Amino acid sequence: MILKNKNRKSLVILGAGATRGALSGTFSPRIQPPLNADFFPILSKFIKTDEGKRYTKSFKRISVFLEKEFGQKGSEYPTMEEVFNVLFISKDLPKIFSKGRGRKRDKGFRQEVNDFLGLLIRIFRFVQSRCNHRDNLQHHQIIAQSLRLGDTLMTLNYDTLMDNALVNAGWNPQHGYGFQAKVIYNGNKPKSFSPNLRDVKLLKPHGSFNWFAKGSFITLEQTLEKRPVSQVQITELPKLYDSRAKRLIRFFIPPLYAKFFKNNFWANQWTQTYSAARDADCIIIIGCSLIATDYHLKAILSKALADRKKKLKELIIVDPSEKVQKDLKKFFRGCSQTGCKVYLSFSEFCRKAILNSK
Repeated sequence: MILKNKNRKSLVILGAGATRGALSGTFSPRIQPPLNADFFPILSKFIKTDEGKRYTKSFKRISVFLEKEFGQKGSEYPTMEEVFNVLFISKDLPKIFSKGRGRKRDKGFRQEVNDFLGLLIRIFRFVQSRCNHRDNLQHHQIIAQSLRLGDTLMTLNYDTLMDNALVNAGWNPQHGYGFQAKVIYNGNKPKSFSPNLRDVKLLKPHGSFNWFAKGSFITLEQTLEKRPVSQVQITELPKLYDSRAKRLIRFFIPPLYAKFFKNNFWANQWTQTYSAARDADCIIIIGCSLIATDYHLKAILSKALADRKKKLKELIIVDPSEKVQKDLKKFFRGCSQTGCKVYLSFSEFCRKAILNSK
């Protein structure tokens, strides 16, 4: 990656804060890309929009679950991960988690799980389609154009902002995701592929809204445990619906603590993340705080740093939070030859570290 006129073999880690740092949010109502902590307050705003009103029934079912089974009190919402983990467990415990009298649910199925996943996709699609780029910068496009052979991007996000930016810059998704799958373009196939991006990888160990695998919602857990991606769809915005005629379902891991490592597909994504962290000259962390629930990533990064033969040439943190900066500096202490460079926003990083180098 070209940073201030120097080509560094880089690993760029993108968290949810990178999406929020790149998109300014919608107006009237104000809706930003959601984070784990504020997913439900933002979802409650989305449901009041003309687009969101269509999904009122789904939202009401989840709201009933939160009130009557999760035990939510008042207007303070739990995190997205907390809710989905309990909701996912509850589908197999209908004798405990049931919202009232009458016929009990069948074990292994819960409509609210499907509601949750559907709303997750729809709110991100809504934000991605209506938000302006912050500070008039195409942040992900700037990243894509600065990449060089050997660079790796790893994102915990499901959205396709980075995917589309790479494709627009001449990246080949047939090889660039770190696996082989059928790629379908919807109007934006590059006329030629850039030699600078030939060996660039985009790893998504939590999956992606534009990845699909053979299966059905009823067999979601088994699909995530055993299947690989069978199709990648390159579109400007993620599709709203799965390809039911071809029995394809969207292939991403919901916000669960278990990450299905026994599936070789997911294991390979994490193995490539480990290798990239072990071999990079520079690690750049954008909007990723390595919170407690990111213990999978923390463990893999820790092992990669311990197995390195030499220190990083550069460590860059992009985050406005002093606490996040402090925690990340502590985690990476002693790993970099030059200490740690901090940028307070995605925009500042793009302007000072990349655009000024051209």
